[in-house]
Amino acid sequence: DREDYHRYQKLAGLIQKLAHTLKYLPYESKIRIQITKELLEKLYNMGIIANSDSLASVSAVGVSHFCGRRLATVMRNNGMCPSIKTALEFIRHGHVRVGPDKITDPGYLVPRKMEDFVSWGLNSKVSATVKQYNNTYDD
Repeated sequence: DREDYHRYQKLAGLIQKLAHTLKYLPYESKIRIQITKELLEKLYNMGIIANSDSLASVSAVGVSHFCGRRLATVMRNNGMCPSIKTALEFIRHGHVRVGPDKITDPGYLVPRKMEDFVSWGLNSKVSATVKQYNNTYDD
């Protein structure tokens, strides 16, 4: 929604500003090295950047990078739903969990480490239907 978009836009701007400021510090500065390392590691673990090699990837961070980590987008990309609209309905109705936690917030950002743990809820009717389908048509 609109509030999330503005929040992501503000975050992306702050991240780009920090990366720009770090570039002006001396290359061998301990503070520059430490903050750069922490920033790259955090953004990589969140799944915002593809690799944690240099500040160049941080300068390109935008709203789309944050939107790509939203639960509905991850579900669509993993093949759990045909569209984001369908994924949003499943999330709002409580059919989705990430790890052991049931998630009902469509704005939840899925970290890189938890991407493989997105699944249907234990007592969800969708989960029962998927299991029935898999058992029926499994060769």
